[in-house]
Amino acid sequence: MGQKKEHNNLIKVHLKKRGITQTWLAKDLGMSFSITNAYICNRKQPNLAIIFRVADLLGVSPKELVELFIQKIQHAGQKGQRSTAQYIHIYAQSVLA
Repeated sequence: MGQKKEHNNLIKVHLKKRGITQTWLAKDLGMSFSITNAYICNRKQPNLAIIFRVADLLGVSPKELVELFIQKIQHAGQKGQRSTAQYIHIYAQSVLA
């Protein structure tokens, strides 16, 4: 059985690479474990400010944390689905809400 890469959360990947726990991340972000876990398990999407804070704590660029999302919207555009601009607009609305 192959790994479903499109469902990987890059925050989770970087935590695992560095041996950092979700509990540590939640504490350093000043958030509850349940909210942090929701971000890591893709049940909620962090806003841009949180993405930048997480990136700083993990020592990566914010772009690295949203790379899979960017790939998804580019892939959808290639399949004749919504345009990249439409996906970016939808995403921006969700993170700025």
